[in-house]
Amino acid sequence: MKFVSKAGFVAVALASSSIACAQVYVGGGVGQSSTTFGNELYFNIPNVAEDFDKTDTAYKLFAGYEFSKNWAIEAGYAYLGKPQINFSGFGSSGSAQIENSSWFIDAKGTLPLNDQFSLFAKLGWAINRSEVSGSSSNAALNDAVGFPVSESKSTNDVHYALGAEYNFNRNFSARLEYEDFGKFGDTDRTGTTKTDMWSVGVGYKF
Repeated sequence: MKFVSKAGFVAVALASSSIACAQVYVGGGVGQSSTTFGNELYFNIPNVAEDFDKTDTAYKLFAGYEFSKNWAIEAGYAYLGKPQINFSGFGSSGSAQIENSSWFIDAKGTLPLNDQFSLFAKLGWAINRSEVSGSSSNAALNDAVGFPVSESKSTNDVHYALGAEYNFNRNFSARLEYEDFGKFGDTDRTGTTKTDMWSVGVGYKF
């Protein structure tokens, strides 16, 4: 009976420890996105110059569930800004904005280096949305580049991230993170882009 009691006590202690490690957390981050444009967006039109704005301010919100100090699941939303293609020709100018955003869910693995500092990696899936709009005030330029345009497209791709996290205390933390959201858009309607993001963020564990 003593053996059974001790075994039961150990099982309860282990279960309690596991529950104590499991935590819900939320957070957000802000940083810079960088966009690579697909070949189909390089028009190479005679007498029309193209200039690409490839970076913009980006932000994200996230929430997760930490099963242990090493494993968690995390989901969130990222707004990746409006990279832009600027056109000039025929005595006028115009632009096309490509507004990218993403919903994502990942498995997160963490390697604690000490009580405060840790490294992490995330791998999962993203639902990416690209919305394109463009116009100019010149009829000849509109005809040359296909303005006005207003299109949108949702696609799926692999999402991954690498980062470092610092715990100020049991509840508050800060992180530095690089994320790759994969492909946005298509060749027929919006043109294709690939977007990644560097961000700094804060988190709160309940």
